[in-house]
Parts: sequence; structure tokens; C-alpha cells
Amino acid sequence: MKKIILCADDYGQSAAISAGIMKLVAQGRLSAVSCLSEGDFWLSADNTLLTYRDRIDIGLHFNLTHAFPAQAILARPLAAILRAVLSGRCDRNAIATALHAQLDRFETFAGQAPDFIDGHQHVHVLPAIRSVVIMELAQRYSDRKPYLRAVNPHLPGHGGFIKLAILKLLGLGFSEFTQRHGMQTNRGFAGIYSLQPQANFSALMQNWIAAARTGDLLMCHPGCADNDISDPIAATRPHELALLQSAEFGALLDRNNVRLSRFRDL
Repeated sequence: MKKIILCADDYGQSAAISAGIMKLVAQGRLSAVSCLSEGDFWLSADNTLLTYRDRIDIGLHFNLTHAFPAQAILARPLAAILRAVLSGRCDRNAIATALHAQLDRFETFAGQAPDFIDGHQHVHVLPAIRSVVIMELAQRYSDRKPYLRAVNPHLPGHGGFIKLAILKLLGLGFSEFTQRHGMQTNRGFAGIYSLQPQANFSALMQNWIAAARTGDLLMCHPGCADNDISDPIAATRPHELALLQSAEFGALLDRNNVRLSRFRDL
């Protein structure tokens, strides 16, 4: 039996995204959910994610690029953040302020530390930013540290090759860096593709599941249909949701002897 983490990203970004993810959680088709804590939904009565806290890992999706009405620092495009990081002009104090505020909001609702930390558009693995993340977590959670998502992708598909190459380059040494500071990461990583609705998500998922090894993390971006113009992948989310809910996906897991697991059960 191969045990992997299947993690849905962007919970809390909108009600529609969150509703789609909750359908999968209730069905047992996810083992982790990564949450954006800055939006109004996170602290609302509609957020029922904690009902399943004994079945899934619940983590913080550290955000620097998606705009919400009230944020500790203003969101910036990923390209601007990359330029700042690569030129050595990254404002580490601002990054720390953003992370601290998002962790505060996460804990206000969850009543506990996140099980893991990752990043919206993978910002947590970027040089300079990763150092801020590690320092904050080491100081804040000295007893029980969250695990972190290592972004060392393999098997891209449908336009994912350039994205994969960039992520591999920017994420070099991340797992070793975190382990030196007493923190754990997933083993391998998959789920990179164009995130366009014309992509054959079913075929991609078949490849990822077939190649999965115990300890790997597979990310996904499901959600209910929505006309949210602030969400660049709104048209793709229902396609992912439909497959992950389907009998086809259940059969795929069985056929490949894969069990969806929490990190502590790997």
C-alpha cells in the first residue's frame, strides 16, 4: 500500500472554492487542505472545516500574491516578488509581518497551530522568503513544528514543463534547509500543469497516481463553479472537482494500491 497526501489548495479564497473542497473532504477524497486565512470566509460561520480535523491535515496557505480587502501587507504579483527575491531586495520584515498576521488569523479560528505550511504560488520556497518562514515557525512553535511542503515536482503535463523547471530551480535545497532546522517535509511532489480547463486532468492524474511513492504530496485546486473574476483558474476548478468526486478516481486509487493519508500516518 502506497500512502500519499492529496492536498487541496486555496480553501478560504471564496465560498465556492471552499464548498467544493468540503464536498471532497466529506467524501474522504482528500487528506489535507491548505487554507488562506486572510479572507472573510475563514472567520465566518460557514467555515465548517474543523468538523473534519481528525481526518485531514489543515494547513496555512501562506499568501503574498492574492489580494484580500484587509491584509497586513499589500499583495503583489508573483513576478514582482521574484524580481525582489532574485535581486536581493526582498523586504524580510514585510514578509515576517504577513506570515505572523496570517498565522494569528489561522489560530484564531482553528484554536491550534497549522498542521503544515505551504505557499500560494509556492512563495514559501523562494530564497530569502524561506528563511523568514523557518525563523518564524521555529520561534512560534518550539515544541511541535508544522511540516512544510517541499516543491520538488516530477511528471508535469499540459504546459507544465516550464513551470516545473522554474520551481525545481527556485526550490533547490529547500528540504535540506528545513531539516537542518528540525522540520519535516513531504518526500516527492506532483500536481504541476497549466491549470487550464482544456487540460486532460484525468490523464494527468492517472500519471501522477501511478508514479506516486509513499511520502509524496499531490496538490490539486478543486472548487465549485463560480464567476469570480479575481480567480484566474475559476474555470478549471469544477473539472478537478468532478474527477476527484468520481467513481473513476476511487477506482484509480484502488488500481494503484494508493491510500490517501495524513502526514503523521505516512
